[in-house]
Amino acid sequence: MDYLDINKKSWDKRTKTHVSSDFYDVKGFMSGSSSLTEIEQSELIEVSGKKLLHLQCQFGLDTLSWARKGALVTGVDLSPVAIEKANEITRKVGLKANFICSDVHDFGDRVQPEYDTVFTSYGTVCWLPNLDKWAQTIVNSLKPNGAFYMVDFHPIHDLISGYSYFHSATPDIEEEGTYTENCDGTKSTLIT
Repeated sequence: MDYLDINKKSWDKRTKTHVSSDFYDVKGFMSGSSSLTEIEQSELIEVSGKKLLHLQCQFGLDTLSWARKGALVTGVDLSPVAIEKANEITRKVGLKANFICSDVHDFGDRVQPEYDTVFTSYGTVCWLPNLDKWAQTIVNSLKPNGAFYMVDFHPIHDLISGYSYFHSATPDIEEEGTYTENCDGTKSTLIT
């Protein structure tokens, strides 16, 4: 089983649904709203002029919201469909951003310690087959005295949904729709 290929295909499908959802509100973003929540905005205050790396950026709304706050942003995501959409939105809103299509583990093997902040948010770690390697990506990316910022759901969320708390060599695979309100019933594979 190719864990990463299955995840990539799943996120390629999900991106198409997510972009048109009220949940992500791309229209509002295009009109100037931020996708960042109050938590991130109140804790990561001084980003202007700083290099920020956003891991697992999906189609880049949070990445671009940081760019609007003056950060020099790079977003990384596994899905080429998501990265294509991130670049399209970037052009339309006239912001500067660098988006890289890559598995975060592979990206971590070649990244330089050039970022002031590494950021990741909501629902990112449950998709990863190797948290140690992901953590090494963060270490490899940060400048001395750089900061890692993560906001996510508590793992109890997955436990309540019936997934294992502890890592397993065999991933949980589930066929279901997506979490946005406009899920059209199309099945996509989830791996956690």
